[in-house]
Formats: sequence, structure tokens, C-alpha cells
Amino acid sequence: MAAGTISKVERLANVVAMLLYAPEPVALVTIVHEVPGYSDNADSARVQFERDKADLRTEGIELETVGSGADARYRIDPATYYLPDLGLGAEEALALNVAASAVRFEGDDPDEALHKVGAAGADGSPLVALPADPRLPALYEAVRSHRVLSFRYGSEREVEPYGLLCRDAFWYVIAFDRTRSERRTFRVDRIEGDIDAGEAGAFTPPAAFDAGSALPNHAYELAPGDPVEAVIEVDRVMAARVVREVGAAAVRERRDDGSVVVAIPVLNPEGMRSWLFGFLDHARVLGPPELVDVVTGWLSAMAGERG
Repeated sequence: MAAGTISKVERLANVVAMLLYAPEPVALVTIVHEVPGYSDNADSARVQFERDKADLRTEGIELETVGSGADARYRIDPATYYLPDLGLGAEEALALNVAASAVRFEGDDPDEALHKVGAAGADGSPLVALPADPRLPALYEAVRSHRVLSFRYGSEREVEPYGLLCRDAFWYVIAFDRTRSERRTFRVDRIEGDIDAGEAGAFTPPAAFDAGSALPNHAYELAPGDPVEAVIEVDRVMAARVVREVGAAAVRERRDDGSVVVAIPVLNPEGMRSWLFGFLDHARVLGPPELVDVVTGWLSAMAGERG
């Protein structure tokens, strides 16, 4: 059937309706013939359908393929499409409602989702508004179903996403970076452009992986770059505090006057600023020179604003 004036959204909705309620898997030739919006050209229709499958997968809707090649058939399993009945009791539903009223995504109304799981609508203004990003559903689905992600983050990356977590008003993906052959943390709002997800089950995450404990504790560690070793001198007033925060292994020198020199890996100089300035004049960056220049620039800018 010719594409005509049917929008892509309508076409996707019709594909979902057909494959969700079909009594048996459906062949591609039947899909492109019965669903309005596909090209009359077989090759063009096949390309459209492949793109539609990718778009639906990004939204968390998985098309199952039965068979292969010319014999391939497609279906959507209702068990993976519909949210199961959670069987919430009155107290559980109330607790969920309170949580949704206190914390929600920016600009998001949780009422529809709450009603679906048997809770009431959220009331009042939230105590915490989590940052929203249209790519979060795709990231969550990739973590859930173990899909390899490809995106640009300074350079092209291919990663195995282990966890997704919000901290200090930013979303982070903790992943094994195949490009760098090591675990890295990526801030979602710094991912450039679209995120491509591969097939489900492409990797196995570490056993008992916990995103909360895997995410670095300090903002200066939350970035994609190669680490720069910052050498910092802290006087005796704050020496115990800095050793407690960065660990004894980071201590490079303990001086007779009670001061210490520590070395920490910095991937994010901006994230280091608030941590460093929390020591006021009790800390001084000794190196490397480029980091000293960055800190000096911050201090000069602050002095200029106050002047």
C-alpha cells in the first residue's frame, strides 16, 4: 500500500496493533500490504520496516522473529508488551503514590502510570524533580535487556551498559567501554546525538552488579576523558578529612607540620571545582601545570566577579 499521507507514528501504531493481536506470527509481505504507509516497492518497504523495528525497539517494544530469511515471521509477545498486574495492597499503593508525589521527572505527569499499577494520582509539587532526557527509555531498555550501545561521546564509543543512575541532578550510564577496554561512566546529557542499540542478550553484566556502589563518589571522577593525576597539598587542618575522602592509598607525602600531599585521578576538572573549593584556603594544587592554570583561572574569575 502506498505511503500516501499516513504518518510514521500512525504506521508504527498499526504495526504494533497487527503484531500484538495476530493469532500467529505475520510475514513481512503481509505487514507491508496490510499496514498503511509502506511503499509499494518491495525493497523500499523492507528498508522502512527495518527502521520501524529499530524505532519500536528504542521505545521498549520488541518484535520477535520466527524463522529467517524469506520465511521470517514477526510477532509481539503480549507478556512483554503489557505491564503485569502488580497486585498492590492498599498500603503499597499509598506508598507508591507518596513516592511519585515527592520525586518525578521534570515536566512529567505520573498520573497515567500510577493508575495503571493501581495507585492514585500524584498530588502537589514534587520535592525532587529528576532531569528528563528523551533517550532515557532506550538506555534503560539497553541495560535491562543487555544490548550493546553505540554513540558519540567525544569520540565514537561502543559500550556494554551495566547500570543507569541519577546522581547530583545528572543521569549516568555505568558501562564497559569496548573502545577503551575498561569500565567507564558516561553522563547522559553529554552523549552527542542519537544512541544506537544492538540485539538483546549481547553481553553478560558482572554478577551482583550495583550501580550505586559502582558510580564514583566524587564529581571529578564522573567524565569520559583520560584521567589527569592532580597533586594537591592540604594543610594539617584539613589533612585528616582529605585522607578520609580520597583514601590512604592516594597519600604521596606526609609532612612534619601535619600537612599531606595527595594524588587523585581527575577526569572532570569542572567537577573537581566544588570539591576542591570546599577546602577553602587549606588546599593548593601543585600540579600538573595545566590543572594549576585551570584552578588559577577559576580563582581569578571569582575575584573579578567580587571586585
